[in-house]
Amino acid sequence: YLLRALASQTQLYGNDKKRLLKTNLALADLYNSQAKYNKAEEIYSENLPSLRDEIQQGNKVLLSDYFSSFNNYALLLRA
Repeated sequence: YLLRALASQTQLYGNDKKRLLKTNLALADLYNSQAKYNKAEEIYSENLPSLRDEIQQGNKVLLSDYFSSFNNYALLLRA
């Protein structure tokens, strides 16, 4: 379902990373839980800098999303 959601969002918003951020990170979390570590790492490394930038700019991105995704990425790198 996440791949379909991401495809629909990409059709609507193009490659606007801000609008695709939560779905991409949810997909990375899913891949991480399925032990598809290469796919998860690719998505995390592409999207965590954008998430950090959004938080620094004061945009309405939940800090919990950042900490959760960053934690999952760190755990993936330790695996």
